[in-house]
Amino acid sequence: MTQEAHAPYQVSVKTQKSDPAPFAWVIHQGDEAAPVAKSSIAYKSVAAARDAGRRALTGLKAKLSASNEA
Repeated sequence: MTQEAHAPYQVSVKTQKSDPAPFAWVIHQGDEAAPVAKSSIAYKSVAAARDAGRRALTGLKAKLSASNEA
């Protein structure tokens, strides 16, 4: 595997232009510009978007781990 395959995943919160829920989470791997995953819904607060993104990241890691074990 390449070093990029081991790069850590990170969750960030982005501001969108829609009101009253202007926040969305995005998951990136390492310094890659393209997101690995992003929210399909908007959130009313940064905290809500961050928490949802962290849950999504946990699910993504579990899914990747399961596929590596198969």
